[in-house]
Amino acid sequence: MGSAVEAAVYPCSGSRCRRGAIRTYLVRSVQGRLNEVPFDVCVLISRRHHRDKRPKCFLCTNLTLTAQRILNWYGARWPLEVDVHFARVQSIMIIHDLDCRVK
Repeated sequence: MGSAVEAAVYPCSGSRCRRGAIRTYLVRSVQGRLNEVPFDVCVLISRRHHRDKRPKCFLCTNLTLTAQRILNWYGARWPLEVDVHFARVQSIMIIHDLDCRVK
């Protein structure tokens, strides 16, 4: 149940990008059921080029959204997820350090 590969154009971000540059990605959208998930999901498989050996996969439970919309939401949310992850790691390290001092 996959759609044809479509080209998606996104603003380039990161240390290796020129200001105002854009990148084109190849994106395939596949809908179906995963094992032990009681409803259909949409999986986006994104590659920088046809020979990309490490594609990125994005899962979405809202089947009405376009690939562009899903990827824009992931792009907006990703920095927050990274911050939350590092805050958890940091708090675990602080708690562990306090536990070691108390004993």
